[in-house]
Amino acid sequence: YCFDSVGGGINCLSGRRFRELQPVLQGTEELVRVTTLDDYIRSNGILHVTLLKTDTEGHEMSVLEGAQSCLERGAIDYIEFEYNSTWIHERRFLAEAFELLLPYGYRIGKLRPRGVEEFTRFDYRLEWFEQCNYVAWRKKISPKFHVDTTTSYL
Repeated sequence: YCFDSVGGGINCLSGRRFRELQPVLQGTEELVRVTTLDDYIRSNGILHVTLLKTDTEGHEMSVLEGAQSCLERGAIDYIEFEYNSTWIHERRFLAEAFELLLPYGYRIGKLRPRGVEEFTRFDYRLEWFEQCNYVAWRKKISPKFHVDTTTSYL
């Protein structure tokens, strides 16, 4: 679903989001082909991804789930993903990102002005759909950014 004539405005895959925006913005439907990240990487002969940046209007978990083979073999070093109210439309939760990425050996944190605030585990108080970006990186990597680790959520 597109909300401008050149494709640089608000675009989404969700019919729910489209119906919400339609009364305010004029939108059109466009048929697009989608694939998984695993299939795309395999079919294009990509062996390693240094940074995967997703901004898929609430479909970030679908992107990550479509990259499980890459995650399992450690083929992606850093992942940056948006987390905000668009996740509500897709019935997805930040907890799912932790459940998916931590077992594959990733560290996860919220992007802050002076670096990344790492969370060693998920806590329900993180689940408030605030507009922000999260970063995940493989534990074996020494990140090129400052990390403050949060271990107590009280």
